[in-house]
Amino acid sequence: MLYYVILQCAKIVLLKFERNILQVMILKKACSRFGNGLLCLVIDMLSKYCTKCGKIMLYNGRNLCDECLSKVNESRKVNDKIYNKRIRNKKSDKFYHSKEWKTLSKTVLAKAEYKCAICGGLAVEVHHIKPINTDWDERFNLNNLIPICTGCHNKQR
Repeated sequence: MLYYVILQCAKIVLLKFERNILQVMILKKACSRFGNGLLCLVIDMLSKYCTKCGKIMLYNGRNLCDECLSKVNESRKVNDKIYNKRIRNKKSDKFYHSKEWKTLSKTVLAKAEYKCAICGGLAVEVHHIKPINTDWDERFNLNNLIPICTGCHNKQR
């Protein structure tokens, strides 16, 4: 993919060629140092291969082209729907979205000054030492809660 950048006095015009469609974006910016002349630069953009289909694509920070990414997202939606319907514990899910839990977790984090109890990093989550699905009555017990960073929390699961 090629970008043609044309610098003119008082404006920059970016011509983008993609799939035989010409897109023009005008950015208002003073270019007085270039005088009344016209300067044209050709920039060759980085390209790479999609890891799923192998199609050549413009580098976009992801490993998948837009087409494969939309297919993966659709698949995730279906899997999430199945998980939510059959596996997710609705009782604990409702608890974690309650005002009481949100208030308590903020209190635990503030009390520990947002310091992870395991590694000392930045704690952003609160972990139940005894899981609530095994001991429901201990879900609000402060002695059963520790502030924890995301990395350590993922290791605990």
